[in-house]
Amino acid sequence: MNINSVNNASFGANYSAVIKNPLGLHMKPSAFIARLTSAVDQPIYFSAEGAAERNVRNSIIGIMTLEPICGKKISVRVDDGYPKHILNAVLDSISAGNDTEASKIFAKINLLG
Repeated sequence: MNINSVNNASFGANYSAVIKNPLGLHMKPSAFIARLTSAVDQPIYFSAEGAAERNVRNSIIGIMTLEPICGKKISVRVDDGYPKHILNAVLDSISAGNDTEASKIFAKINLLG
């Protein structure tokens, strides 16, 4: 997945990532995404085939109800002004779908305390 397109994109648009982990986007990476998005005081919307768009900011359940299995494309929508580094980390986490990658991303953007 080429995340570089996010750096030049206008916000309010849709982005997407395909889940590559054979276990899907399970509890640990979903918890990471929920924690990551809680650092921003703006909604972030996820949708997937067969599931309505929902605000998943700080919501593990919101993410898990999308039935995030391997191969599923998750669409992400943010409003203007959403931090690009957080959006990139969310998209990377969806694509990677594992807590090891999530931990590296957390460390990279200095959110682990």
